[in-house]
Amino acid sequence: MSSEGNFYTTQQAAKVLGVPTQRVHELIREGELEARHDEETGHWLVSVRSVEARLQKLPPEPPEARGRRVSTREGKRVDLWILLIVAVVTLLAAGYTLLPLLLG
Repeated sequence: MSSEGNFYTTQQAAKVLGVPTQRVHELIREGELEARHDEETGHWLVSVRSVEARLQKLPPEPPEARGRRVSTREGKRVDLWILLIVAVVTLLAAGYTLLPLLLG
């Protein structure tokens, strides 16, 4: 905590919340965390009370919200189908374009 005892630095708040520092800055901009800008250091100080309140009322964020991609077998299967559909459409378009040249 900061020397005042009622505030965390953004790095400390991120550690307590289990999110990246960038997410803490987003939460400050969105008004989800109370913070004040320390004119002396130029850094944001986040209210300990608002961090504790957020911890108590919100479930943990899913990995997608923290910028990590979650890979599932179903997701890979969907990706494969999309790739296959794109390939077929591309081949059909190429064939349609070249057909007049081939028939001459």
